[in-house]
Amino acid sequence: MKSNCGDSFENSAVAGGCRALLQLSCSILIALAMLCGLAGPLHAKVGAGISGIITDATGAIVPGATVQVTATDTGIVTTRQSSSEGFYA
Repeated sequence: MKSNCGDSFENSAVAGGCRALLQLSCSILIALAMLCGLAGPLHAKVGAGISGIITDATGAIVPGATVQVTATDTGIVTTRQSSSEGFYA
């Protein structure tokens, strides 16, 4: 099937219609690309965490200390152990 958008119709009304259709198609593709590009940042991770370094009264790090945290709204208890540098997360 022969397209009505050929070079021989450059100055005809058909060519103008083809040009308008091409512009509309490009606009739709650009809009879709922009929407897809925004979809990633819209997915936000909601959460919280705590971390720190365990030290004693003299300021020395405390490796292997047990840290226990309780979420007051749910009662969930999470236990972690500090690293050799006293860090917990």
